[in-house]
Amino acid sequence: MEMQEEQSKMRVDRRQNTRLQIVDYALINLPNFGEGLGIPALIVDIGLGGLQTRSRSPLPPDTRVHFTVGRGGRPSLSFHANVRYCNPVPDSDLFALGFKFEALNADERKAIVDFIHDAFHRQGETLLRDPD
Repeated sequence: MEMQEEQSKMRVDRRQNTRLQIVDYALINLPNFGEGLGIPALIVDIGLGGLQTRSRSPLPPDTRVHFTVGRGGRPSLSFHANVRYCNPVPDSDLFALGFKFEALNADERKAIVDFIHDAFHRQGETLLRDPD
């Protein structure tokens, strides 16, 4: 356990894009896993280069996955990503998984930018309504 704590302190944040902290649900599908049988995950931050999730299912680095993010009555956000890391979250049964977006076409990139913009806008509205 001590070694894991030392390793986590030594990790370097190599992100090239700013991340927005959000809380949103996603379904992670693996190749040949079966349609609709994905791994449930919680998106905790997202940026133009990738995202981070929490899940009870570990995935090995360099695994290609397909994400589906529901958007409450609007078309789902759908994209491919590659697992960059998978680390156990201390004192829980969760794993922190980092993903890098994979080969986004113009439409996928625009959809992700719109999703990030909407999340940022919702957070701003919440802050304006809450005086504390």
